[in-house]
Amino acid sequence: MSDRPIPWLDIFRLYHVDFAEGGRNVSKGHVAVHCPFCGTADESHHMSVSLRHGGWRCWRNAAHKGRDPARLLAALIRCSPAQAQQILGPDFVVLPDDYLASIRGKLFPKVIEPPPVYEMPTEFRPLVREPRARRFIDYLRERGFVESVDVLGLYGLRYCTIGPWEDRIIFPVYRKGKLAAWTGRSIRSDANLRYKTEGPIGDHLLWQDQLQKQTKANTIVLCEGPFDALKVRYLGRGLGITATCWFTAMPNRTQADRLHELLGAFPRRFLILDRGAEAKAIKLAGELRELSVRRLVLPRAYKDPGELDKEALEALVLVDKIG
Repeated sequence: MSDRPIPWLDIFRLYHVDFAEGGRNVSKGHVAVHCPFCGTADESHHMSVSLRHGGWRCWRNAAHKGRDPARLLAALIRCSPAQAQQILGPDFVVLPDDYLASIRGKLFPKVIEPPPVYEMPTEFRPLVREPRARRFIDYLRERGFVESVDVLGLYGLRYCTIGPWEDRIIFPVYRKGKLAAWTGRSIRSDANLRYKTEGPIGDHLLWQDQLQKQTKANTIVLCEGPFDALKVRYLGRGLGITATCWFTAMPNRTQADRLHELLGAFPRRFLILDRGAEAKAIKLAGELRELSVRRLVLPRAYKDPGELDKEALEALVLVDKIG
């Protein structure tokens, strides 16, 4: 990392991050922002950020600290760590104003407020057994969804064969009965972009509307991606196990609020992330401790929850092999 200071104030202004340059939580050479890891629990500006080296620390929760500016920025503006690094610049050097503007133009081309309600595109067909869906059904079978495709239809999945969403399985996201966003996973092995998203998907949890009406399951598993959550929910039928995901590496403030709304209905709550993401899983489990979410470690034979079979899921979740 460069010794040159990071232009935090310029970045915060550019991306509309509320900050305080003075006050009880602000020491010399620092600025304070709302802690993105505390979520709504931080009603002030408890995250102190160094203007010199970019390190950060929350005065509410000592576990919310680090020296990676990209991780903090990604959480604050809800982007990926890679995008945050681009915004911060090569080696986190100072960026001229015109370069900051150009980065915003590339990563976030004209910001258009989404309409309050989306209409389901007519080319998004319900995933049912029909000739044109054969490729999609074959893809799902290859990923371990071996039973009737009609079961997957219960989860609202759709598929698309034409247009900009061609060859994608669609996960619609609903909020209070209204279509709020969707993400599409390509079934092509040569796809440059595996997932493609429409709408503010980072403000939601997958299947939240359904799960808040859920009465049979007593166990919920939190995952990172939709296919991981789909596999756990699919295999958990009859075992009292369901699942959701937040689509990105870490849940943001809004999604943390959604978890508070959702998890009260489930006495048993677990977190399962990909193998190799142990450090992130430990950190996230710590941040979710107040919600009584416990971390589970995948067996060595599996690299992510999407690879689990029913026996492995039952052994992992119902036996509580807690890491």
